[in-house]
Amino acid sequence: MGGSGAFATGGIAFAALGGARLCTTTMKRGKERVQGAYSLGLEKRSALFAFAIFLVQPFRPLVERMLRHGAVCEGVSQAKMVLRASWPEAARLDGATLVSLGLGVTTGVAFLSLVFTRSLTFAVAVACLLVLGLWGVLRHKAEGVSQAIREAVPDALRLLADSFRSGHSLQQTMEQAATDLTGPIQPLFQSVAKRLRIGEGAAEALTPLGSVKDVPELAFVAIALDVQHQSGGSIAPVLESAREAVRGELELARSLRVQTAQARLSASIVTVMPFILIAFFSLASPGFLDPFFESPLGVILLGIALVMQLVGVLSVRRICRADQ
Repeated sequence: MGGSGAFATGGIAFAALGGARLCTTTMKRGKERVQGAYSLGLEKRSALFAFAIFLVQPFRPLVERMLRHGAVCEGVSQAKMVLRASWPEAARLDGATLVSLGLGVTTGVAFLSLVFTRSLTFAVAVACLLVLGLWGVLRHKAEGVSQAIREAVPDALRLLADSFRSGHSLQQTMEQAATDLTGPIQPLFQSVAKRLRIGEGAAEALTPLGSVKDVPELAFVAIALDVQHQSGGSIAPVLESAREAVRGELELARSLRVQTAQARLSASIVTVMPFILIAFFSLASPGFLDPFFESPLGVILLGIALVMQLVGVLSVRRICRADQ
């Protein structure tokens, strides 16, 4: 009995040491992340945000695996685009930290839902709704930023053409554009002007203009400016022609958005409504999904319903891509 007691005590001590080591490692990494957040200037906006980075460190191993999927990477790029326009310091955080924050918020809300309602079905439905809601808001904000950049492209092209006609160099033109332009497009030209100011080549300095995936017009501008910088010649007529072409594309895009508005609304309803109904019925009638798990046929029917839901969402999203 004494031997088994000593063995158990030794096992507990070993487990305690292992847990302490794991906690120390996690806290050390979290401290580094918090210090990194403060070095980015996040304390000017919210110290709570920096503390949240520390709390979500346990999610990083899972998040690093999630980032291998294209959909998650696309979401991270959209989040960075939105943050770059509204909170440039936070946009410098790595993708794993951003996803960890979202996963931490979702887990916390699901846990609170489970504690208050004692319904696992309701907690899962709320977590799914939160994920879909965050994803939808993120996509909407990212599309708004992309659209604002596209709407500003004709004015930017006119400004560039006028500046080149006045005999300005590429650096002087970028400096003027960074000063005169406003909105989400301004940080792009500010970055180009800064790169040129510190002595980078034209090809490297113009990289930010081609970094916006949903605005290919800026990539064309970057290539045209690079070619003009290397070979010389008048770039103003090219920019004017590009301005007229972009204005025509914007008119077509507006028309398509109006025509696909109903389809986009249907996509939102088809995606969200099933989870809202599940959350409501799990509170009104606890255990209403239990019959699905009591027989193989019920599990099969539930799987078919989930597959049909996924097919419907993907089909409507594909229709909505006509305006992009």
